[in-house]
Amino acid sequence: CSGTSSACPANTPSPTTKTCTGKSNGGPCDAAIDYCDGAGNCKDTFLPSVSNRRRLYRGRQMRRQCGTCPLNIPSPTSKVCVGKSNGGPCDASTDNCDGAGNCKDNFLPSTKVCQAGGACTEDAKCDGKCGTCPANAPSPTTKACTGKNNGGPCDAATDYCDGAGNCKDNYLPNTK
Repeated sequence: CSGTSSACPANTPSPTTKTCTGKSNGGPCDAAIDYCDGAGNCKDTFLPSVSNRRRLYRGRQMRRQCGTCPLNIPSPTSKVCVGKSNGGPCDASTDNCDGAGNCKDNFLPSTKVCQAGGACTEDAKCDGKCGTCPANAPSPTTKACTGKNNGGPCDAATDYCDGAGNCKDNYLPNTK
């Protein structure tokens, strides 16, 4: 108030040295302080275009050059990232970016045994496409095994798998 009138005086813009809070705050290229523009507006200030800032993009650190709306540049395929499939017996120890902005899961090769077989089951191997280990497949009926009944007078010398994952006792034929 002016002290000489009941009306409010006209607003006068703040000088350009007065700090204010702009619309762009906390971005990777946003400067710490914004200033008034002398015309009644707050002017956002940004870091110069030669400033490099790191920021997260789809879970990966990316370098971004400041300026007016820089593009997000996907990380190269050599960049390690964390994929969706993790901790499974067939997951590789690291995943990599695909060069197009996504993280590509890496898996162990199909030659890798992920679960040892039993007397009548085969070793389970990774498939190279998934982080989980497939179930052990039953051994064929031609695979020899050691049954539960052994050493008896009617016990056959060799027992065989039954094709369903179990060892089947074989006995000598009836001679009567």
